[in-house]
Amino acid sequence: MHGGGGKRCLLREAQLLIVLLLYTLIAQLFLNLDSPLHFPYLHLDSSWYYICGKALMEGMTPYVDFTDSKGPLLWIIYGVGYLISGQDYIGVWILEVLYYSVVSYFAYRIAILLLNEKRWAFLTAALVQIPMLCWLDDDIHAEQWCLLSLMYLLYNLTCSCLNGNNKLSTKSAIWCGVAVGIAVFIKWSVGLAYMILLCIIPLCGVFGSRSRSLVVITLKTYLLEMLGVFSVCLVVSLLMLSLGGLYGMFDEYFFATYGTIQGGTKSYQMSLLSEWCLTAKHLIFSPRCWALIFVACTLPLFRKHRKKVWLIFISGVVLIMFFNIHDMRYYQMALASYAVFFFVFIAQIATLYYGKLTSRSFGIIMCAVIFFEIYHCALMNRNMMLKFPAYPDIMAIEESISNESDNPTILCYRCNYSGIGISSRVSPSTLYWSNQAGANQDMLNHQDSVLMKRKADVVTVVADVESGNPNIQKVEDAGYKKIGEYEDALFKKVHVYIRE
Repeated sequence: MHGGGGKRCLLREAQLLIVLLLYTLIAQLFLNLDSPLHFPYLHLDSSWYYICGKALMEGMTPYVDFTDSKGPLLWIIYGVGYLISGQDYIGVWILEVLYYSVVSYFAYRIAILLLNEKRWAFLTAALVQIPMLCWLDDDIHAEQWCLLSLMYLLYNLTCSCLNGNNKLSTKSAIWCGVAVGIAVFIKWSVGLAYMILLCIIPLCGVFGSRSRSLVVITLKTYLLEMLGVFSVCLVVSLLMLSLGGLYGMFDEYFFATYGTIQGGTKSYQMSLLSEWCLTAKHLIFSPRCWALIFVACTLPLFRKHRKKVWLIFISGVVLIMFFNIHDMRYYQMALASYAVFFFVFIAQIATLYYGKLTSRSFGIIMCAVIFFEIYHCALMNRNMMLKFPAYPDIMAIEESISNESDNPTILCYRCNYSGIGISSRVSPSTLYWSNQAGANQDMLNHQDSVLMKRKADVVTVVADVESGNPNIQKVEDAGYKKIGEYEDALFKKVHVYIRE
């Protein structure tokens, strides 16, 4: 009987995952810029990840032949996507569908713990994808690839809070550490911030208790979490050692990236409250505001657990303040998993008013959610096949690049990479092949050297009318001819050159 019950439980879990996968497929088709409904152009950060992943899979050494301020695990993800589909983002999109299905699964598990009602829990799991993809930002950033780690940590945080003094299992503690370790090697600043949850989760089991045995158990849990983090560090280090990029990883990914953060970060002289007061007219649309709302919803949800609720709330506020140090709005995307608490809170209110969600009501709400996703796609997504007038111009540029070389290399001189060359199979021409935010003088000098030595087959440069376009003049003086121009996702005019 016990074995039969276990099989039925596994079957139900499999059915749940399949249903979530089908919904995610629909949602990602409309919300995600990488989907087959969109052209593979006008991406921002994700185009960088894709080219770096491609370079990795084609045998280039990370942090030696090419670099960016991101971790090797992110490049592996995009490299696998490149192997699936080598001239667009469809392979990456397939991975994203699988990824967000698992994220939604853990959101469902959190909702079940707090709601104990399957239809409301599934609705929560469905809705949580919206802020992750379009509410806080409409491009795919490294932070979004860290959300599964955060969702898993929040699931264990919820379990620890609800289970009283029950300790975190050995397996769960190790996997919590693994989750943080994975985030560290996707974007180390995000992984570093998530460390606070590794501190908070074990405390939920002993907070307010004077039992010495629980203190010992908590210390063991911390050690198990650190074992998980160390395991990921060991595996990634061995992988980078085998590729010949271990030293480069520490030098470029950790130390050089820290320097670019310092160079690209605003002066943080105002308090968080002062800044919000000065930008009050934009507050309702601010990702920071929504992040705070998501975190604040933990207070009514866990109010019965007395002082423990403050551990959860304070940890979320600390994360908000940590990610607010940088002025990029998408940094708050690293907190989007907290949206599960917002939707659970809304579901709790609706349950008190309406009671159990009927099949008919559930169907109507799900149809409304999908309609919203289609509407957002049509309204916001800039590279949809039905609303992309620049496509002929970009394809003409791609054809010129392909005719120039079978394996062209690219240098984004004093500008960010914005996706040109995806279908013509460009690769990084050098270590600092694209201009990172907060680039230091050594990085800029490196680009100057590559340009003067004409190492790159393709050079892109952004027009700067106010300064008289000195960078364009440098490119032309180096012996490159213009083959076209296009407007990127930030509405900047990008000029594309090939070597004469």
